[in-house]
Amino acid sequence: MMGNKVVEAREWLSRNVSPDEFGDQIALAVERGGVVYMAPDCFLTGAPAADDPLTLVVFFQCSDIRRLCRVLRATGYERVRYQRTKNTEWVTREVADFEKKLALADMIYEHRREDAGL
Repeated sequence: MMGNKVVEAREWLSRNVSPDEFGDQIALAVERGGVVYMAPDCFLTGAPAADDPLTLVVFFQCSDIRRLCRVLRATGYERVRYQRTKNTEWVTREVADFEKKLALADMIYEHRREDAGL
C-alpha cells in the first residue's frame, strides 16, 4: 500500500532538515505566490523562478513521476527547476520532457505485458 506523501514529506523534512521545515516550505511557497499541493499521493512546494515566471522552482516534492507529471500539468508552468540533492547543480527541464519519458515508460511496460501474455 502506498503511504501518504504529505505525512512522508513532513516526517522526512522534520528528521533531515529541521522540525519546522515542513511549515517553512509551505510558508515560503505561499509568500512567493507559488504552488503548495498536498494530497495523499503527492506533496509539492515551489515558486516561480525570478528569471522566468513560466518556470517553477521546486523546493520539495514527494511523489512518483506519474503523479508529479499530473500536478505539473495542472499548474500551468512550462518548465521546472530542481536539484536531485542539496549539493547538486540545479537542472531546468520542460514539463513536456517528463511527460515524454512517462509515455515511453508506459509504452515499454505495455509491450512487456504483451510479450508475457498478460
